[in-house]
Amino acid sequence: MLTLEKGRHLMPIKIDWTFFFRTVVLWVLLLLQACSGVTDRSENKIELIESTSWWVDKGGQAPLHEVMAVTDWQEFKNWKSFGFGSEAIWLRVKLKAAQEASPAPWVVSAGPVFLDHLTIFDPSANLVLRGGDAIAPTKEDLQSLNFSFQIPALAQERNLYVRVESLSTRPVFVHVQPFHDAIFALKMNDSLWAVLVVISTVLALWGALQWWHTREKVIGVYAIKQSVTTVWLFFFSGYGRLFLGPWLEPGVLTAIAAALVPCLMASMLIFLSVLIQTYKPAKFWFYLSYALAVLFALMPLAQFFGLTRESLKLSNTLAPVALLLMIIKALSAIPSKVNNPIKIEYLVLYLLVYGFLTALAPMTNLGLLQELPHILKSSLIHVILDSTVMFILLQIRARALQREQHELSLKLVSSTQRIQAEQRLREEQSKLFSMLAHEIKTPLATLSMWMETGTLSPSKISRSISDMNLILERSVQSGQLADQSLQPATEHLDAKAITQACVRWCRTPDLVDGVCPEGSACLTGDAHMLQIVLSNLLDNACKYGQPPERISLELTPWLLNERPGWRWRISNSISPGDAPEANRLFEKYYRSPQARRQSGSGLGLFLVKGLVNLMQGTITYELKDERVTFEIWLPSQAPWPRISP
Repeated sequence: MLTLEKGRHLMPIKIDWTFFFRTVVLWVLLLLQACSGVTDRSENKIELIESTSWWVDKGGQAPLHEVMAVTDWQEFKNWKSFGFGSEAIWLRVKLKAAQEASPAPWVVSAGPVFLDHLTIFDPSANLVLRGGDAIAPTKEDLQSLNFSFQIPALAQERNLYVRVESLSTRPVFVHVQPFHDAIFALKMNDSLWAVLVVISTVLALWGALQWWHTREKVIGVYAIKQSVTTVWLFFFSGYGRLFLGPWLEPGVLTAIAAALVPCLMASMLIFLSVLIQTYKPAKFWFYLSYALAVLFALMPLAQFFGLTRESLKLSNTLAPVALLLMIIKALSAIPSKVNNPIKIEYLVLYLLVYGFLTALAPMTNLGLLQELPHILKSSLIHVILDSTVMFILLQIRARALQREQHELSLKLVSSTQRIQAEQRLREEQSKLFSMLAHEIKTPLATLSMWMETGTLSPSKISRSISDMNLILERSVQSGQLADQSLQPATEHLDAKAITQACVRWCRTPDLVDGVCPEGSACLTGDAHMLQIVLSNLLDNACKYGQPPERISLELTPWLLNERPGWRWRISNSISPGDAPEANRLFEKYYRSPQARRQSGSGLGLFLVKGLVNLMQGTITYELKDERVTFEIWLPSQAPWPRISP
C-alpha cells in the first residue's frame, strides 16, 4: 500500500497488486518471446544457412556481378546495425543444399520493415525479389510484417545476395526457413505485434476518456503521447506498409516514418516534462526540456530541404541527451519535497531504468551497438511496457488525487455548514437582542410614564415586572428548546387544577369561560411544561382577543388514534383582517403585522409547539367565523422514560 502524505496525515492508497503483477508477468513473457526469436522456436528446426557475410558498397553503384567477385567479405552473425549512411549494404547468404527433393519452397525473410529498398538476388534460380518501405508491396511478397519471399529449394549449395539501401538507420537481419516453419513464425510474429498495437490503442483511448472526465493536464498529455506511440508502432511494426502501402505513392511511407521518429521523442519529452513539473523542479531544466521538445517537433520539416537522413540521425543523437535531461530535471525536484502520490525518488529510479532501456535503440540506430540481437523488438516492446507502467502509475496518481479532492470537498462542505451555522447563530442572536431591546423597553417606558404622572401603583409595577420576566423566561426556554437540552419530567398531575391555575394567573381572568370535567383530570407528564403551554396560549388570547368578546377554554377527555388523553380548546375572537399566516404561525420570532401593535417576543407559539412535541402531543390551529382556536392534545400516560421533576 502506498501512502499520500498530507500535512501530518497519511492517506492510504489501495493498489491492485494482483493486476499489477499479472501485467508485469505478461510483458516479461512477451519480452522473452520476442528476444528468443519466434523464428527459432521449432525444436526440429532445419538450419538452411551455412554462413552469412557482409560487404559495404561505398559508391552504392556496384552491380551484382562485381559484388559476386568481391573477396573481402566479413562475417555476419544473424543481425548487425550499420547505422546511418548513403552507401549500399550487401549480404551474402550461403545456403545449404536441400536434403531431399520437395515441392515446398523456402522462405527468405529480411528486415526490419523500415528499410527503404531491399533487393534479394538468387542467381541460381534466376530470381530478383524487391521490397522496402519506399515501394508498394509486390505480388512476390508474402504479405507479412517482415519482407518475406519464396525461393525454390535446390539440391545444390548456392549464394543469395541481399542489397540494402535506406535513408533511415540500417539494422539488418536475414532468415531462411522451410515454407511451413516460416509461415508459422511469420504468423506468430504478426500476432505479437498486433497485440502490442491493440494494447497501445487501448491505452491511448483510456487516456483520452480519462482526460475527458477529469481534464487533468498530465492525463491529457499522456493521451497525446500514447496516440503518437500507437501511430508510430503501427508504421514501424509493418502494418502501415501492409495496409496502406498499395494505395500510397512510393516514398510516402518513408516520409511518414521519418516524421514519426522525432514526433515520438517530442511527445515523450513533453509528457515526462509535464509529469515531473508537478514535483516543482528547477525552472532552468523546465525551459530547456521544452526547448528540446520543440526542436524534436520541428525536425520533420527537414524533409522539405532533403535532409531526412540528417534529421533522423540528429533525433537519435539527441534522444539519450533528452533522457539524461529528464533524469537531471527529476533530481532537481528532490529538494522541493512536494507531496505527490508517487514519491520523486521512485520516479527518478524509474527514469534511470527507462532511460537506459530507451537509449539502447538510438545507440543501435547510430551503429554504436552493432551486434545486439533482437534489440529492435525489445525496444518496441519496451515502449509498450513503459506505456503500461506509466498507465499504472497514472492510475495510482489519479486515485490519490481523487481521494484528496474528495477529502477537500468534504472539508469544504463541513466549512460551509459551519459558516452557515455561525451565520444562523449570529442572525438568531441579532433577532434575540433586537427583540429584547424592543420588548423590555416597552414595560420600562410604561413604568417611566406612570412615575411621571404619579399614577404608579404596586399592581402596575408587578405587571411590568411580570412582562419583562415573561420575555426573559421565554428567551431562555426557547434557547434550551433549540439546544435540545429540555427533557419532560414524568409525574402524576391534575390537568384540571393546572388549567384553572393558569386561568387565574392570566391577564384578564374575568373574560375567560372555562369548561372542565367533573372531578380531577389525571395525567402523567410534566406539570411545568404544561403550565408554560397553557399560559402562553391564554396570554395570546388575552392580548390579541377582541374585547369585550369572551375567551373560551374547554378541557375534555379525548381519544386520538385509540390513545386516551386530554384535549384543550382555547378560542378567542379577532378583528377582521387580523388573522396571522397559518403556515408561519409557529415560526420563531414570527409576528403578524397586526400583532406588532402589541408588545411581544414572537417566541410564545414557537415555544408552545416545541414543548407539545416534546410531550408527544399535538397542536392545531383553526380560524372560523373570525374566531381563532388552538387545540392541544396530550396523552394520559407519558410515553417517554420516567424523569423526576
